[in-house]
Amino acid sequence: MRAEITDTSGFHGFLSYANARAYGVTPINGGLFLGEDPQALQVSGLKFPNDHDQRNELQFQLSYTHRRSGVYAIFNGRYDSGVPTDVEPGTMLAQFVADEFDPRLYPEIDFQRGRMKPRMVLDFSVGVDLFQKERTSLSFQFDPEPDKSVVSL
Repeated sequence: MRAEITDTSGFHGFLSYANARAYGVTPINGGLFLGEDPQALQVSGLKFPNDHDQRNELQFQLSYTHRRSGVYAIFNGRYDSGVPTDVEPGTMLAQFVADEFDPRLYPEIDFQRGRMKPRMVLDFSVGVDLFQKERTSLSFQFDPEPDKSVVSL
């Protein structure tokens, strides 16, 4: 679902929402199986979430451009409800690292759900178009980056 605001006094924006469920059903024939036992995928009728099974996603953007001065500001964000993980409940950090996963990911896993924790990413930019002529332009843009721009929910 998507709603969009066309140019209204210099403002533009959109809001987008997706709700989906992506899963696979065995038997799986063919493909590249790294570190997995392909025999388990030959049992007929097993249903499992795909690696991109993210139930809820929300994205938005609101921007403003001052026509005469060329100054603009953009605020956008995204919410992700979390994709499935192959990490077993009760896995300790030492085992997680021994399995060659990045230790920074460990606190982002919701072991009860078997998924990454929901997260929200927010961005803000402000800038100015200084010069624009046919195929040549010059702009200045500032994108503040806080210590942690991803907020886990």
